[in-house]
Amino acid sequence: MLAGLKTDEGRPTVGWVAVCKPNDAVRFKITDNGPTLCVRITRVKHFEKGPNAWLELVRYCGVRALMPHLHPDDIEYAAAIYRTFATTKGKYDELEQSHGVSAIGIEIV
Repeated sequence: MLAGLKTDEGRPTVGWVAVCKPNDAVRFKITDNGPTLCVRITRVKHFEKGPNAWLELVRYCGVRALMPHLHPDDIEYAAAIYRTFATTKGKYDELEQSHGVSAIGIEIV
């Protein structure tokens, strides 16, 4: 994200993600002791809850927009990686089922 290669962020549709909109500013903390990064939201697309929400999101955004280090054809692998993440709201795989997921276009400010 810091290098500007990542142009989309994938998140479960909970908390601030459920209400964000284009031109909102968001501050991400990269790691526990790392820097923060301010981005402008360029677009938001919500995907319905269900077992394929992460897969649909990755197909919509493209692997490289979300995970620039992966091969562009690694769509299912990228979706599987998202399902391993967690937030204070819960595990991404469970939130996919209960709340859906969102693709957020980002631009470093």
